[in-house]
Amino acid sequence: MANEGYIKLYRRMMKWGWYTDTPTKCVFLHLLFLACYEPCYYKGVQLEPGQAVSSIRQISTDTGISVQSVRTAINHLKSTQEITQCEHGKFSVFTVNNYSDYQCANTEANKQVTQNQHSANTDPNIKKNKEVKNTPHTPQGADADSPAFTKFWAAYPKKVGKADARKKFAALVQDDATLSAILSSLAYLKTTPQWTKDNGQYIPNPATWLNQKRWQDEASQPQKPTAPEKPRRPIFDREYTREERINGVVPKIIGWEDVE
Repeated sequence: MANEGYIKLYRRMMKWGWYTDTPTKCVFLHLLFLACYEPCYYKGVQLEPGQAVSSIRQISTDTGISVQSVRTAINHLKSTQEITQCEHGKFSVFTVNNYSDYQCANTEANKQVTQNQHSANTDPNIKKNKEVKNTPHTPQGADADSPAFTKFWAAYPKKVGKADARKKFAALVQDDATLSAILSSLAYLKTTPQWTKDNGQYIPNPATWLNQKRWQDEASQPQKPTAPEKPRRPIFDREYTREERINGVVPKIIGWEDVE
């Protein structure tokens, strides 16, 4: 566990999609603090900078967040590619993607930057520029769309409430099978009268549709085509003569057979 030094956090993180989700934000920060900043070994497993050893239950103990909430938070962070997880029996190795974005450069360089900033702030002859230049990019996933969500958003015909839809999608769609079911359902629904009439007026907002898991509705699934019935003919109990038929004798049907 890294217990020295410090990490960088950008103010732009307040625009991060999980910023208002307290458990997810807390778990992410905990993994940032926990991650090693130089290569090391743990029980024969080599750890690279940005990797941390822990478990769902241990994170729950360390943060005071329930096990279920930690598990949900981990799924959130994996869905937006903030972290990856590799299980090793009783523990997991969590990798913080783009870990270098949260690390300062070497100490001497940082000291020089600090000294230069101090000189600029105290020299009355230097005009202060309030506009921040060369701002480091927001950590991946803050406002970025995952590849899976990009596919969903391109397929959904009503483009409203993207931020809410992104959050619901990240919480609900955890595997390719679910994504495939959603895309299949959308492909079908876009051909139905309910979604095509009145220029799509009755299409629900994407976040609402996801939250209600509407892709699981029977009405949202393509109807399986039924095979056409083969022609059949009756089987009579005996041969009936033409005269019998003319005289109104009704043949007795004892079964049916397919016509080849």
